Amino acid sequence: MTSLAQLDRYLPEEIRIQIEQRYLVRINQQARLEHIIHDPIFYQEPENYPPFYADHGVVHFRDVALQVLQVLSGVHGLLIPARESSRLEFMKGYGVVLAYIHDIGMADFSHFGRAMHPEVASQEVFSPGFEDILQAIWRENCGNLAWRLSGLANAGVLEQAPREVLREMLAMANCHSKSKVPIGVLNDPQQLRTAMQAHTGTPLKQLYRQKQIEQAQQALLTAQAQQDQVAMNRYARLLFEAEQAGQPKNGYNQDTPTPEIENDDPARRVRRSYTDFERDSFRWLLAPHELAHELVEDVIDTLRALRCADALRQRGTVLKTSGGYEIFVEQGSADAILALRMEENGKNRPALYLLEISETLSAGEANIAGSQIDRDGNLRIAFHRGAFNNPATTRRAAYNAAVVVNDIQADAIESFTSLAAENNHLTREIEILLEGVDDNLGFADLVRTELQRINPAAAARTRCVPSLQNAAQNEVERYLQAPALRWDAEARQQALQRIARSGHNTTDINLDLAFQEVKLVRLHAGEVLVEADAPSSFVYIPLGEGLRINPLGGYASFLVSPWMPLGLTGVIRGAPRNASVSAERDVAALMIPKEVYLKYWHKTHSAEGLKQHFAEQAAKAKVQEVTHLSKLERTVILQSVPLFAHIPETTLGELATAVQEVHFSAGEIIFEKGDPGNSMYVIVNGRVRVHDGENLLNRLGDGDVFGEMALLDPEARMASVTAEDETRLFQLEQDAFQTLMAEHCEVANGVIRVLLQRLRARAQDVAQLRSRLKGEESDQHSASDSA
Repeated sequence: MTSLAQLDRYLPEEIRIQIEQRYLVRINQQARLEHIIHDPIFYQEPENYPPFYADHGVVHFRDVALQVLQVLSGVHGLLIPARESSRLEFMKGYGVVLAYIHDIGMADFSHFGRAMHPEVASQEVFSPGFEDILQAIWRENCGNLAWRLSGLANAGVLEQAPREVLREMLAMANCHSKSKVPIGVLNDPQQLRTAMQAHTGTPLKQLYRQKQIEQAQQALLTAQAQQDQVAMNRYARLLFEAEQAGQPKNGYNQDTPTPEIENDDPARRVRRSYTDFERDSFRWLLAPHELAHELVEDVIDTLRALRCADALRQRGTVLKTSGGYEIFVEQGSADAILALRMEENGKNRPALYLLEISETLSAGEANIAGSQIDRDGNLRIAFHRGAFNNPATTRRAAYNAAVVVNDIQADAIESFTSLAAENNHLTREIEILLEGVDDNLGFADLVRTELQRINPAAAARTRCVPSLQNAAQNEVERYLQAPALRWDAEARQQALQRIARSGHNTTDINLDLAFQEVKLVRLHAGEVLVEADAPSSFVYIPLGEGLRINPLGGYASFLVSPWMPLGLTGVIRGAPRNASVSAERDVAALMIPKEVYLKYWHKTHSAEGLKQHFAEQAAKAKVQEVTHLSKLERTVILQSVPLFAHIPETTLGELATAVQEVHFSAGEIIFEKGDPGNSMYVIVNGRVRVHDGENLLNRLGDGDVFGEMALLDPEARMASVTAEDETRLFQLEQDAFQTLMAEHCEVANGVIRVLLQRLRARAQDVAQLRSRLKGEESDQHSASDSA
């Protein structure tokens, strides 16, 4: 599904384009160079000029709307409580519509317009000019908004008309601004209602003056605390000017409009749309019914997602201004450079002007390669460049980046932090993960140091992680989607022992550092792990059989042995992959980032070391005819069995301890029909046949399970099972399984789920067989009648 098709699912194309043409295209047009060159402010304050801020036009709105969908899917059940699918779909629809409204006030490029754009959006949805859009959203039931609100109204949950509740919900687009709606206000419906009444029912100039007074008062208090007399005088003057701006002048107050303009004041239009504004507006936020509480929770959590999505907007190499000008970082100064393009330049020739501005936020944003909430609920941020001309410039670039990191985390993390504190199942420390940069692996550490100066609390939850800068996109996605490795010290030590048998030198490998940022990935049959000629960014260690290497240059393909590291030659040489690797069957593998491998894993052998290694291997081969699997190996094998796929890794470790490893020779009977059923089996390697006397019922191989019904129903075996090859099995007794079920409900839930799926499948097979037999019987009758 294309990006726009995803949006059209929640906001139909005709409505989306209508909003874009009415509000957003104007933002882009006004920011074109042929317009701004006539504005004196452009030359006076280029570093603070709104048209040079990051894009707030059509592309920005589409980007934020798509980000809302990604954020809601990512944080659902992780940073916000899980909902049923219908509520989540409602939140996605509401979020997309909000994203298309939140910055419509940015069409005013003045400092006043920049400061007041959140409130402009809130008041605009009450205007006559927005009425047709509201009607279309309602008529088309965008995101099931109209359907849900109508249902609540019919149930007597809402005291207001449902369409007016929708209008007020859209007015809450101003909540994307953390300065206008602090997180404490967003978390409290009573405070939120008060704030929304103020933002929609107060004239913009009055709100602007109030904000100036608050900012001047805070700055004056800070200057007084620092005993900075110059600053004290400055902010005292600004405070006096802000307070005087609303005082009566020439016999009237500037904030009291004359009758001629009163009808044009948006705030007064809002108030006139209610019989009693203070009593009736936003009443649904405080409605006592449980279904109303669910609505409020969904609205507020969607607003959290909007704040986060706006913070995670595209930056870096795709960063442009509202006028479509690229922004990038100057290597020599760490300043921002704007590529100003003019389509017509006197003689109808296009022109390009490179303008360098010393503006922290623009320079920092231009160096952000990507930001996202990962599968663990952490904020992950990557940078384009870490190397600059000298240490001082590098530190400045790190400071610029730290300012942006702090700005992003304020929305992407702090919007969810207090919510997590109120929900026990969500309590976790949300981390900020700063990726390394290939051209300067120490840059992320410098950014963290600068963040410590700006916001020590944010720096305390910041961690530097390996660079994924030049990795193939499919490998990056696989890595970010995989769970973190949670093996204990014993499991890590056992892993190193198995890896050592493959020939890799594991001497003195640090159990803690070597496994940091290592992921456990699962590959399915037919999946391509790496492509030939792709960047060498990861080393993989398969935990079982099933990976095939297809070398370039016409060489024969071959299978990779379990625990044999692959991809390390390209990582060590810094060269592209010289082979592709694909999975012929489902298999798990460790995924080690290049930086981690080179720091903590890469160790070569000496000739003497190899001599000792071979001698040890030969000695072990004499005393060990059968090598028993370690707890780690048993856990890995059990993880690949569908019956246990939903069991958490820690619980699976207990299960691995409970199973017994048994061996059967070719032709040996494992159990016979009629034997008591008190255990199940997992085939580790080998092959068995399931039969009733001489009648073959099935053949099973590696990873298959048989006898599982005995775990829940210890009846006599319904068929015989015989080993066809040398076969190694895991045997799980019913008593051990019952103990695990009693202690861990997820074990029972997972097993019952799979068994039910199998029963349904068998029922479908029986139904299809009956249908086929009935059809054959009908054909026979037809043939008989014809005869």
